Amino acid sequence: MALIQKAKHDKAKYFPYANPNAPKGGTLRSYGLGGFDSLNMFVLKGNGASGLNLIYETLMTQSLDEPYAIYPLIAKEVSVAKDNSGVRFKLDPSAKFSDGVPITSEDVKFSFYTLIDKGSPAYARYYAGIEKVVIINKYEVEFLFRTTQNIELPLITTTLPILPEHYYMKDGKNTFGDSNLTMPLGSGPYILKSYSLNKKLVYEKNPNYWSGNLPINKGSYNFKYIVYDYYKDDGIALQGFLSGGYDYRVESSAKNWALGYKGKSLNQKKFKMLEIRHSLGASMQGFYMNTRRALLSDIVLRKALTLAFDFKWSNENLFFSQYVRTKSYFENSIYSSHATSTLPTGEELKLLMPYSSELPKGFFDHEVVLSLKDRRTSLMAAQKMLHDVGYKVKDDQLYTPKGQKVELTMLLDSELFTRVVLPYAKNLKALGIKLSVRVVDEAQYQNMLNSFDYDMIVSNIWQSPYPGSEQSYYFGSESADIKGSSNYSGIKDKVVDALIKKLNETSDQDLRIAIIRAMDRVLMWGYYVVPHYYGPFFRIAISNNIKTPKVFPKYGVSPYLWWSANPKEKYEEPYYEDTQDKR
Repeated sequence: MALIQKAKHDKAKYFPYANPNAPKGGTLRSYGLGGFDSLNMFVLKGNGASGLNLIYETLMTQSLDEPYAIYPLIAKEVSVAKDNSGVRFKLDPSAKFSDGVPITSEDVKFSFYTLIDKGSPAYARYYAGIEKVVIINKYEVEFLFRTTQNIELPLITTTLPILPEHYYMKDGKNTFGDSNLTMPLGSGPYILKSYSLNKKLVYEKNPNYWSGNLPINKGSYNFKYIVYDYYKDDGIALQGFLSGGYDYRVESSAKNWALGYKGKSLNQKKFKMLEIRHSLGASMQGFYMNTRRALLSDIVLRKALTLAFDFKWSNENLFFSQYVRTKSYFENSIYSSHATSTLPTGEELKLLMPYSSELPKGFFDHEVVLSLKDRRTSLMAAQKMLHDVGYKVKDDQLYTPKGQKVELTMLLDSELFTRVVLPYAKNLKALGIKLSVRVVDEAQYQNMLNSFDYDMIVSNIWQSPYPGSEQSYYFGSESADIKGSSNYSGIKDKVVDALIKKLNETSDQDLRIAIIRAMDRVLMWGYYVVPHYYGPFFRIAISNNIKTPKVFPKYGVSPYLWWSANPKEKYEEPYYEDTQDKR
């Protein structure tokens, strides 16, 4: 199944980035941060454990080197209605949960309504275009759509995780979500063998994994055990890696990459450091400003806050010049508004002109301004624009036109980003703006994030290679007030909403590109986030105990494609008292 082009691997015996002859066995040791108190990855309540995705499967799955195609998994066949009013799946009769119970249409229907009714609100939003699920027979099920205009709905439907109805239905009651510590059951390659709350999880390969020989899984899930050890924060986790505590890190810190891996372990060649170029669009990482707060509802203040971030200084002094400035929500992709032109032209211009009266002054004349030639010039421009709309400075304190102090708090879940935030706070102080930093533990941070209880946060939004209906969850007005949504800034913009609607109603790729570029431009001119930076490489430190294929996929790095250099090595793990069903 493909959206805009034929699937590349529909006749392949395995994906080209996998090693079908990889030896099986051994242990992959990974890590988590903070702690966990939930074994349910589908709900907001609690702090979910790492690795739970190993337990579950979806109806179909994607490859990691093409963005638009989908391949059989639990569903072996799929057919889309000619008018796009629905999609029908034929399930693979050999598909089974890890307890040996076959997966049927009843499980598919149960999964959809359970996630909508009892899962994170994100599921209700993501699957909002599906009207109902109809069981045709034991192994055939149909999803009917609310509209025929959203061409992405068939693809969205294939992503549904399948849950076991027989496991959660007890005496006519759906117990899903009643306890966060119910032992999870799915059809995926691993089962949760044991765990210790906030400390450790041990996943064991299901010896009877039903889909291990499907082409999509050849060369994957090679380890017998996958183990997660938890560390208090990333700094401690890095030391854990250097001392041999786990096998790999995808490094996000430029400082760590430049300086943190030097020393005895590297000199003894116990691990290697890889920089893998990828084709993924860069995430929009930055200081997200919460426009639900009265202070930050003012676009002039948000623009001043943006100008105050000195990327050039940060890149040279903090990041060893490893990054470039992010200027788009779709950076490093064909969808970026500055991919071919700094100003809207052609179809993009045609899309935007009807909204010209609602767009900011200068929108069609010059590109969005994130900074000027140097720190001093940027701060002077920020100071002037604030003064021009009535902001005043008294005793080194900035006041709004209504006399309110401009004082803000940056909420963080670790000390890691303080080195970026503190120089930024110093620049803001020059404008009379007080920026405090508040660091909380991961659980409290997640609760505050879900309830939008913050002024500013450091976060990011990753885009798929085929942006679609999820854009409304990131930027749509409806998601601004949905608890736990990724609309971190609380964006409510009629032009953005209209463009998202157009995006979901077309399959023409050239038009889609123009729509997304137009939306990107409107978002950037809204100054909802102070953009950070990105790099075009995955930075991976990996133990010599782990082997990888020669070819890495274009759109991701998956440790589940790797294998052990010592596949016959035994792993002995004590049974933890926590490991019991808490229903």
